[in-house]
Amino acid sequence: MPRGVKKENLPTKTCVVCNRPFTWRKKWERCWDEVLTCSNRCKAERKRKKGGAGAVETAEPEGRGGVVASRATPADPLRRLATVRAARGAVRACARIL
Repeated sequence: MPRGVKKENLPTKTCVVCNRPFTWRKKWERCWDEVLTCSNRCKAERKRKKGGAGAVETAEPEGRGGVVASRATPADPLRRLATVRAARGAVRACARIL
């Protein structure tokens, strides 16, 4: 982005999740072409709608009565790590309040 551009002259896009317009930000300088959502909230909502394979029904062994349990088991380790980090962040936020 050239220096000295007024805010009203910055490029805009429409968010693919909420359909609201959003303008260019300095942190998106290198990846503006790949930016599709206006915020982290919309990004998370898009991921939630796109990849809803988080909860998997699994059958427990016969030794436990054969009860079918619903568990959230991420398919790959990176997804599991992201889930753990998100939970850790929520715990930290609650701890800050106390």
